[in-house]
Amino acid sequence: MDNQQPIAFIPAAGRGIRLSPITKIIPKEMFPVGRKPIIHHLVERLAKSGINKIIIAINPQKKIIQQYLGGGSDFGVHIRYVITNPHGIDKALWAAKRYLSHQPFLYCAGDMFIKTPNIFTKLISLYKQYPGTGILTLKHMPTSELSRFAVSITRKKIGPLWDVQSLVEKPKSSRAQLPLVSLGIMILPPAFFEIMQKPKNEKEVQLSKYLNLFNKKGIPIWGYETKEDVYDCSNINEFALANLSETKPRPHSLSPTRHSRFGDGAGQGILASDK
Repeated sequence: MDNQQPIAFIPAAGRGIRLSPITKIIPKEMFPVGRKPIIHHLVERLAKSGINKIIIAINPQKKIIQQYLGGGSDFGVHIRYVITNPHGIDKALWAAKRYLSHQPFLYCAGDMFIKTPNIFTKLISLYKQYPGTGILTLKHMPTSELSRFAVSITRKKIGPLWDVQSLVEKPKSSRAQLPLVSLGIMILPPAFFEIMQKPKNEKEVQLSKYLNLFNKKGIPIWGYETKEDVYDCSNINEFALANLSETKPRPHSLSPTRHSRFGDGAGQGILASDK
């Protein structure tokens, strides 16, 4: 099973509370980066990395995602949808269990904007070298940002990979041991569902809890450190930066009264403060 081509899983069922009230009418995964929704870019990157099957978890109020992406033929992939409640990643994973428990799966949230398919390509390549293990994408972050992520506790580096001992979910900056965080982009073995338990209530169980059980079960967790540009668009500032990264200024059309670092014309600016 571990030698099979991975399937991709995109959780997109959350309510987007941090970006409310706009997420009451449009899912955050459908926010535009450049001329395309975030999830459009994500599916394109997955397709370019060689992924041909994608499972997307949505809640009943987010069927616009299904209407937009369809079955995936426009991207050269096959997309299947599972309907779940919006109360946590664990619910989304459990709803997709029947599709993910027989082969390795590549996990990436639907509100992540990734500039290139390189991270996915690298994870797939590394999994072929280390089958049956979990491989996380790690990145150095300023200590002031650590409380937004799961911080990895690593012991040593073996070749290109960090030996991840555990993950500390959203720690206080003063307690973090290393500024190396999990971006929430990873490839996991089918054995993940032997560790995961069926959710019992609406309280969310963080993915890091299950990943921390891997080592106890004798399943190594590795960390691949990337320098690729990745934007968590559930954060309004990173959403603004993602759009800036897609902007190609047109010098002939700029003037001091029209141009700002968030847009090149009236109505094209992006709010960069999280008020």
